Amino acid sequence: MTCRQIVLVIVAASATCLHAQQTYGPTVTGSLGLITLRSAQTLPAATVSGGMYFNMYDREGYTQRGQNADRSLSYDANMWTLGASFGLKEQVEIDTSLSFESLYDASERAGVIGGRYFQDSFSASGWGPLEVGAKWRLLSDESFRRGVAVETRMTIPISHNVIAGASVGYELRVDAMQPNWILNLAYRDRGDSNIAANRREATIGIGFAHSLNERLDVLTEVVAERAFEGNRRPPTALDVTVGTRYWLGSGRWSVGGGVRVNAAMATHGFRNSSPVGAVVGVSVSPTFFATQ
Repeated sequence: MTCRQIVLVIVAASATCLHAQQTYGPTVTGSLGLITLRSAQTLPAATVSGGMYFNMYDREGYTQRGQNADRSLSYDANMWTLGASFGLKEQVEIDTSLSFESLYDASERAGVIGGRYFQDSFSASGWGPLEVGAKWRLLSDESFRRGVAVETRMTIPISHNVIAGASVGYELRVDAMQPNWILNLAYRDRGDSNIAANRREATIGIGFAHSLNERLDVLTEVVAERAFEGNRRPPTALDVTVGTRYWLGSGRWSVGGGVRVNAAMATHGFRNSSPVGAVVGVSVSPTFFATQ
């Protein structure tokens, strides 16, 4: 998929949210936002939000054919994530998350994923690195509907496996929000290429939410991910996720789920596997935001 096609998909998707109402809950890291995209909101001081999510992504690697790499290997990357965020003061929050990750492909071919060579089968699982981050809300209006925040994150290996990597990585992120939408820009250096992703990559994501009623929200994300390292970097991923979040009881707890499609894979056929993934999760957030 070309850069022009990616821009067109993001613009077309964002146009559907012009009259939507905004609603945010805990993301996979515990910070407030949609599913993976974070808003510029920060938690009130001494409050906590968190969530547990299962995410299934579809990604592409390379099969090994002599000295040439062929972009025909697709595989499933599955991730269980537990995340929590804590408000230090009015404009600053910290968060932490830990994931158990696995990937699988039944093609039984030699190939390269994330700069690592595998023979006969592609499969691995283990605890990913511990992620620790901080968010500073730089600008916002009184209603918390518009604003800009910056984030910095560290990834710290806690186990010796190819999922976690072997060294500390970092991520820099800018989160912007206007009524109805979120924009995230991020640059990530994983320190040591893990099995499911190259070492250095950039992402751009736009997301939006629409409240159908006081309990049910419809969430949509479009996220493009581009790796920068090596001649065998994976093709650009373009994840389009559409899901719902249902608020329970007093509005602090919620459950949600959705369907994720790697549109970049879908444009050139299904090849070894379907480009369709999924997300499901449960979260808890302060009543302050749930009832706003």
